[in-house]
Order: sequence, then C-alpha cells, then structure tokens
Amino acid sequence: MEQSDFFMIFSPAWLLVSFLLYWPLFFKVSEKGEGKKIILMRYYGAALFGAVPVLLSVILGFDADYIFGLRFTFLVKPGLWILSMGFGLILAVVSFFASRSSKNLREFPQIRDRKWTSGLVFHNVLSWIVYLIAYEFLFRGLLLFPLVPVIGFWPAAVIGTVLYSLSHYPKSFREALGAIPFGIILAYLAWETQSVWPCIFIHVCMAVSNSLFSLYHHPDIQIVKAGK
Repeated sequence: MEQSDFFMIFSPAWLLVSFLLYWPLFFKVSEKGEGKKIILMRYYGAALFGAVPVLLSVILGFDADYIFGLRFTFLVKPGLWILSMGFGLILAVVSFFASRSSKNLREFPQIRDRKWTSGLVFHNVLSWIVYLIAYEFLFRGLLLFPLVPVIGFWPAAVIGTVLYSLSHYPKSFREALGAIPFGIILAYLAWETQSVWPCIFIHVCMAVSNSLFSLYHHPDIQIVKAGK
C-alpha cells in the first residue's frame, strides 16, 4: 500500500482510537485534579498521540520525518520561524495577565493540589511539554502532512482543525471556539515551514505559561519544600 493511501485511513482512525483510549480516562482522573495522576495521564497521552504512531511509521518504513513534521527547517523559512517564536512569547506575556482572572483560576492550573513541591512544578512543566509535542505530531503532523498531497492544504487543514476543535469541546465551548483560529494558524505555520516544531514552541509557550502563572496567582495554592 502506498504511504498516502495508508495514512488517509490510518490518520483519522488513530485519532479516534487514541481519543477513545485517552479522554474518558482523563476526564475521570481530572475531576479530582490530583497532581501525580494528571501527570501520568499526560505521559500516557504522549505515548498514544505521538510515540505509538511514530514508532509504527518507522517499523513500516515510512518517511516519519515528513509525516510528523520532524524536520528542522529554520534555514528554509527563517522569517516564519522567528515569527512563530515571537508569537509564542507574546502569548506567554498575555497569559500572565489573563491567568489572574477568577474564571481562569477556577480551571487552572489543571493540577488542583493545594501544596506544590519543586518536583511537582518540574513534572508539571515536563509533562506538558512531552504531551504537547505528541499532540502537535498528531494534529499538525499526522493529520496534515500525509493528507495534503492527496486532498490539498486547505481541506486537510480544515479537517484537522475541526477535529482539533472538537477535542476541546468537552472542556468548554469557549476553548473549542478558540481552537478554530488557533488551529488554522498552526496548520499554516506547519505547512509553510514544513515542520511541526514552530507549532510545538507556540503551544508549549501558551500552555506552560498559563499553568505557571495560574499557579503563581492562585490564592489557595502554595509551593512548599518536599515532605511538608
């Protein structure tokens, strides 16, 4: 079977399978907001969304670097890479102010432990990074690069963005709506740079900064020494 034919079937199928294996369990775990369990769920999601399909592609002899946008193409379109970095940093600054709102603090940080050790802060950041790398491999890699040669950029970008938006709907309608323009921007950057890494940088900046600033602003959470 040709690579394009395989991924026209495999890409949406794996999205469905991985989501069925992940989201019901995640929402059950996230209800209590326990730090260790949420961190484990992020690592589990990273395996499902990224590690498994990448490994399968390698085993089958497909071009995993292209399929998942793993190439570093800074010298090809440095302007877009720099723009992406600037956009990510702007989102981090915006997060500092937006994270202070009572509405945000009711939901974030995702981990609701009242006392955070330095180890919990570290694994919170690391698990977000690992999870979002895999998440971008899925939406801006697996659901974009193999499909564009077959159906064109905009149909592939729209399909991926709609599915990306739907993945946020269980959290809130507001997040699902915001995911639409954000998803289109990321799909455009991934395709134009031929790399998913600018998208990863932007997404990590947004999620990690919001998590840390929400932790900083939250009146009921404090950072303590281990064992206290």
